[in-house]
Amino acid sequence: MLLSNLTQWVGSSLSEKEAIKIIGNNKILWGSDFPAAMNYCSYEQSYKYIEESSILTNEEKENILYNNAYKLFNGLRKC
Repeated sequence: MLLSNLTQWVGSSLSEKEAIKIIGNNKILWGSDFPAAMNYCSYEQSYKYIEESSILTNEEKENILYNNAYKLFNGLRKC
């Protein structure tokens, strides 16, 4: 599952928390629809939305922004 930068414009912080409850923060990646998303916010704003979220824990942020992608792509290299 990808958390898109569009989520900030539909006020879905709570739905992000619901997604984490349902599937776990170890299965969610931050992502963007860049450059199409530039109509809504910048790439930096999109990233900071997750990074500065007061709803997500530090562990959730680290998994969503870094750890999950590392595990995914590192695993693909071994295939």
